[in-house]
Amino acid sequence: VSKGVELAQKTGGSCTVITLGPPAAEDIIRLGIAAGADHGILISDPAFAGSDTLATARALAAAVEKIGPFDLILVGKNSVDADTGQVGPEVAELLGYPFASAVRTLDLDDDVIRIGCEHDDAWVEAEITLPAILATAERLCTPAKAEPEECAAVEPEKISVLTAADLGQRPWGQAGSP
Repeated sequence: VSKGVELAQKTGGSCTVITLGPPAAEDIIRLGIAAGADHGILISDPAFAGSDTLATARALAAAVEKIGPFDLILVGKNSVDADTGQVGPEVAELLGYPFASAVRTLDLDDDVIRIGCEHDDAWVEAEITLPAILATAERLCTPAKAEPEECAAVEPEKISVLTAADLGQRPWGQAGSP
């Protein structure tokens, strides 16, 4: 979120935070907006219950297709619940976007991103033309932070909720999880 906000400010663009989860996940959206993001999208519906990484990626990709296009999508390297690191590359594949993981340095120049990626025992530098999806390493930037009062003060109109019906007829949740 911090890097997305920084890049939006640098380029005159905007930063949107998106997550899939139960209604309580709105707290994460509020934190992102309080930390500087312009908008937030919560993908939430009981139909998404039981989603594996592929079903989650399908829902996120459908949301990006509905509300995008976006030039750059930043995701975490790993999820905090299962630590799989699969959703970002799956979303990239579904959208047909180039993907890089473990991004530790990032420099944007027009529609080209220069990145440095930290892998187990190697450092990889690459250039990627936008649009792209990048999975960020923990030390890319300082994490987004906001006080509880700031999160509570986020204007409701800055947050949108997308349901399964909004994203179309597909096998969602457990039914879409092979």
